[in-house]
Amino acid sequence: MGEVDSKVEKIIHRIEEDTEAKAKALTREAEGKARAIISEAEGKAAETRSGIVGRGEREAEQERQRILANAKLRERKAKLDAKEEVIKEAFGLAEEKLKEAASGKEYQAVLKNLLQEAVASLGSGSLVVMGRKEDAKHLKEVLPAVAKGLKLSNETISAAGGVIVKTEDGRVEVNNTFETRLARLRDDLRPAVSKILFEGSA
Repeated sequence: MGEVDSKVEKIIHRIEEDTEAKAKALTREAEGKARAIISEAEGKAAETRSGIVGRGEREAEQERQRILANAKLRERKAKLDAKEEVIKEAFGLAEEKLKEAASGKEYQAVLKNLLQEAVASLGSGSLVVMGRKEDAKHLKEVLPAVAKGLKLSNETISAAGGVIVKTEDGRVEVNNTFETRLARLRDDLRPAVSKILFEGSA
């Protein structure tokens, strides 16, 4: 994992304190709903079993098992919905923290790293760099140190931070904006974030 990925991962890990309380509250709520679902299902199963016991114990038991199985599915969905809501909020907080990072003292070094990765991916030659309007000064300072043939485009991008680098003909580009990097990491980091937020929960 690259330096930028590591920084993003650390940012996401820091959301633990911001979301822990809500995670616990939603998990408790989901577990409460789950218990209610199971309790209701067990009651219905008992009533159903009594109602059809005359048609045979086997049929009654099958119906009871069907009701309980459906209830367990609803229980699982309630818990997953609660966790999904917290994880979604967690990544939203991560995006906000990335925006804050774009105004930090390390931001120029991060831009340089993103540029180096893009250039390494695209290879040598004339490349066009697009950044935010407010990053123009940073980019002008770091471009010469990254590689020859880098041109800063007059066209700017709307992003929380980062750059887009493309070949001069525009056919190939590397999108290294914060949002895109976070999106790439989302699937990889999702299990880790879930573990942080729900460690020890049922």
